Amino acid sequence: MQEKDGLGEGADVEPGIGAEATAPVPGWGWTEAALAMMVLVWGVNFAVVKHALGAFEPLAFNGLRFVVASVLVFAVLYLRGQFSMPGREDLPRVIALGLLGNVMYQMCFIPCTMRGKAISPDSMR
Repeated sequence: MQEKDGLGEGADVEPGIGAEATAPVPGWGWTEAALAMMVLVWGVNFAVVKHALGAFEPLAFNGLRFVVASVLVFAVLYLRGQFSMPGREDLPRVIALGLLGNVMYQMCFIPCTMRGKAISPDSMR
């Protein structure tokens, strides 16, 4: 089917493709702001890690990162009244996910960041 709705003369447009809002579309809110902050944090993460590895040993740096993150997450969950310990039946899965998601990831991330040539600690001074 060919239509002329801003796509140029004779553009092919499939019928039924397109999204139209059926309700008012909300503006910029907390969710979008949090997502933008997450992108910013993840975006500068490699540069911060690379710089920090020039000042700390990798094991000390990771230990510090995990302690700070754990305290912050605990505080937020506790203040919101959402903190609870996992049940005994969930402990093997929690431990396995912790080892995979933290230990294995960091064993790959830190050495690769240290070897990377994109940012060197000397160039950040």
